[in-house]
Amino acid sequence: MKLMINDDDAVAGDKGGHFVSTAPDILPGGKSLRLGIFLETEMVVQILQHTSVNDTLSEVPRGKKDTVFFVVQNESNTDRRAQGKISQFWDDRGAWESNSTSRSYFLQENEKLRSVTYRQSKYCIQVRQNKNYVQVPLNPQLQAEDVLVFSRYYSKHKSGSGYEKRVSLLHSEKCPALAVHEFKGCCPESKHYAYVRTKPQVIDKIKEEIIVKKKVGEI
Repeated sequence: MKLMINDDDAVAGDKGGHFVSTAPDILPGGKSLRLGIFLETEMVVQILQHTSVNDTLSEVPRGKKDTVFFVVQNESNTDRRAQGKISQFWDDRGAWESNSTSRSYFLQENEKLRSVTYRQSKYCIQVRQNKNYVQVPLNPQLQAEDVLVFSRYYSKHKSGSGYEKRVSLLHSEKCPALAVHEFKGCCPESKHYAYVRTKPQVIDKIKEEIIVKKKVGEI
């Protein structure tokens, strides 16, 4: 299934099946955040579930990324987490700070999401009792494969300009390992913030070579 996202600035699906934008300032593979805000959760989940790997990018492209999002292959981070490493979301927009993460659990019915929590090894829903909201365990309990586990990573640009990045992904074997990278606002062009971070793959390779050289030196 190909997800079509229609807005005034961009259309989905070119002759190669990739996301393209009719707006001249958007990089190939990018789509405009038409309202200037991050996408709604249900839209992000639909993108992650219904986008084919063939319609995605291998990495976030270099260049201007103002009020735009990209769907990027995330298999490398799946492998990193399996090795006990943290996820890395590379881009060329310089220094980020104020990183935060969140993990949410959802039930999905007819493309609609219902929030659930996971407490003391049980899935719960929030209900109101005696004017207070409490978490009530579901009965019967859900199977893990019936729950959508949804993670988000937030960053603010070190320039203090209001430029923000959000990366969203699903932890599921039922859909491809993809991530939605959203860039909200306009990145400052100041050279002070314009250095390009080294890609995590390069850093990992350097570390591996150092380990190999140390082992050779120990012989």
